[in-house]
Amino acid sequence: MKLSIVALGLLSMAGVLICTYLILKSLSAI
Repeated sequence: MKLSIVALGLLSMAGVLICTYLILKSLSAI
């Protein structure tokens, strides 16, 4: 159970980082 919770946390953090990276990339492209 704990491992799955940690995995979900890491996945969510990675998703947020990727989203922010894509947003910054699109803003810099303009």
